[in-house]
Amino acid sequence: MEVLLRYGSPSQQRQWLPSLLDGTSRSAFLMTEPAVASSDASNIECTFERLPGGRGYVVRGRKWWSSGALDPRCNLAIVMGKVVDPSDDGSTKNGNNKRAAQTMLLVPMDAPGVTIVRPLTVFG
Repeated sequence: MEVLLRYGSPSQQRQWLPSLLDGTSRSAFLMTEPAVASSDASNIECTFERLPGGRGYVVRGRKWWSSGALDPRCNLAIVMGKVVDPSDDGSTKNGNNKRAAQTMLLVPMDAPGVTIVRPLTVFG
């Protein structure tokens, strides 16, 4: 809720905050990944590629230990990743500074391609 309150657009706040605040929904935070030391966000391999015309993003990646994702009320994931530009030849700011591309994207849990492959619990 705090991420949306501080950094969300008015439209995102209207869409997601009321149900989060009244407890009828919840969000998940997805940062860690199985193949990298993702406690350092600059190692994140999940990518966000913007679709032509600003119609959304293609998210490519696999997350691990996704806090809150198993709650049946979870309808929103805040996903940590990096924006990629398919035309980037590595000479741009994002190509030279791996921290510059880091961002978070709001992903509805019912978006095409979102799957929970192996539910993991903490302390049973």
